[in-house]
Amino acid sequence: MGLENILVVLPDLLRNLPQIVQTIQIIVYIGLILCFGSIVVIGYRSYLPWWLSFLGRLGFGFLCLLCGSAISPFIPLFKEGIFSFFWLDLIFTMLVFSIIFAIGLFLISLTVPQRSQILQTIKMLQEKLSKMKQRGPSESRFRDPRLFFGVLIIATVVGFSLINFRGFPDLGSKMLMGIGNVTPDDINNMIAEICEGQGGDLGDLGDLNIIGDISSLSPECANIVSKVSQNYNRIMQNLQNYPSYQNEALKQLIEQRSGKTVLLMRRTEIEGQTIIGALMMDGTACLASTTEFCVCAQLQG
Repeated sequence: MGLENILVVLPDLLRNLPQIVQTIQIIVYIGLILCFGSIVVIGYRSYLPWWLSFLGRLGFGFLCLLCGSAISPFIPLFKEGIFSFFWLDLIFTMLVFSIIFAIGLFLISLTVPQRSQILQTIKMLQEKLSKMKQRGPSESRFRDPRLFFGVLIIATVVGFSLINFRGFPDLGSKMLMGIGNVTPDDINNMIAEICEGQGGDLGDLGDLNIIGDISSLSPECANIVSKVSQNYNRIMQNLQNYPSYQNEALKQLIEQRSGKTVLLMRRTEIEGQTIIGALMMDGTACLASTTEFCVCAQLQG
């Protein structure tokens, strides 16, 4: 891909970069939620239907993300270099909280009757019913210290995290800071400069009466138009002295882009820039490089 094509694509790529980063960030969030939510659900030792297990993964995975986002700024690890770029501080804190939540769920599950699982086999039914009879009435479960401590662990961690929560980490900002303390405003300014400079500096076009829009010219075409406008009178005086130019592919391109018929083409060179001028059947002229159509203009003088 040539430099001109890169300059054409680059502004659109930069303009869409926030949406691309946001999409990646959402995918990463979902992956982290499902991953660490699954670790938490492992701690629940009772039987769960698949849909309830999935909801548990989503719910506790989100809590891990929330708590990890709130507490990770206080963790001194993984704050520099490539570690911060890959969110290792957030992943580490989410891992810690997933283990804590898993322990809390494990303690809670020890107080929950296993009726659904007991029904799967007669042997398990007999064993579990025997254990349930030994526990006594269901009201006694609420006096079980394991239930209290399990709920207390989860409630304390969630409460502390909510108090210190300042928002989820922004992947776009971390990426920009990681490549040299670049801010989103710096990117916006760079995009504006590229878009403004994409067409080149045309300056005063003088007697060159351009037909159509010239805001999206490539740098080479902008250079051609600028040089022709600066040397317009000299070009018109020596027009017949310039050698003819034959290139069937370029001729077809000019006719296709302009919608007009080429009568003849001539070639000149100004300050190292090759310029192709095509005289059209309707009296107008079109400018081109050896490979690219640029603009058409009304001839004067």
